[in-house]
Amino acid sequence: MARVDVVLLPEHLSERQIETDTLIVVDVLRASTTIVAALDARASSVVPMRDVDDARAYALQNPEAMLCGERGGLPPDGFTLGNSPLEYTSNAVGRRELVLSTTNGTRALAMVSASSTVLIGAVTNRDAVCERAVQDGDVTIVCAGTLGEVSLDDCLAAGAMVNRMVELGHKTSETALLVAQGTNSLIHDHGSIERALRSTLHGRRLINLGLDADIEYAARIDSSSVVPQYDPRSNRLIGG
Repeated sequence: MARVDVVLLPEHLSERQIETDTLIVVDVLRASTTIVAALDARASSVVPMRDVDDARAYALQNPEAMLCGERGGLPPDGFTLGNSPLEYTSNAVGRRELVLSTTNGTRALAMVSASSTVLIGAVTNRDAVCERAVQDGDVTIVCAGTLGEVSLDDCLAAGAMVNRMVELGHKTSETALLVAQGTNSLIHDHGSIERALRSTLHGRRLINLGLDADIEYAARIDSSSVVPQYDPRSNRLIGG
């Protein structure tokens, strides 16, 4: 029987997982949620860049591309859009190539780029990404973390995915089981996944920045059918 595992930081991935598993990268507050929103809004592709300077250099060479992303939760100088999924409407990004650089999400993507199958997961596309991932066997959910530390918000999203994959017939690793049990307990205690996300350190930071609407958006479970997939040859995320 195929298995689902969870790693709490990309640094925890084993060589075997990178080589054999379908990986789902999760940065629920907010990069993975924003990538799903962008491709749902018919952006042609998202080019992830680990560094702001690399993103700016790419945009200079590709003037039709739109600079997007954040540092410290806010867009860097010269960036058209930040990292709020609410900004990524069809009017704003439809048919556009987006160059995205974020503090944690695009860093995590760079760290798993050698894997043959990398998908982007969020609460918003939980069902769709799980149904896609289980088709290929073993799955590892990769939590992006925050500045190299484990993020409870990513664990909540990962736990929701584990629950769905169990419904689809996958067994769990012990780590995945613990993450799912923790997610279920927190959602029970807070009454909803949105309230649980708001209670996390990253959630409170967004609220302090006046970005609490992003948390409400990020908690819209199964609201998107888009499954972003990373193409290592072109360094692009495309919708599926």
